[in-house]
Amino acid sequence: MNKDGGLAIAHCGLGTVWVLNRLGEPLYRVQSCEGLSTTNIAYGGSDNRQLLHH
Repeated sequence: MNKDGGLAIAHCGLGTVWVLNRLGEPLYRVQSCEGLSTTNIAYGGSDNRQLLHH
């Protein structure tokens, strides 16, 4: 979850991370540059706004 109560969801097999707002409405679809098996995600970086995935 992010600081605003939103949620990031990894969609394994599609290579996508969905970012939802606190009400569950889709805000962003982030396409992975690493392929279709995105499974684990976390927020990081100096301002905690970067999505990190594996």
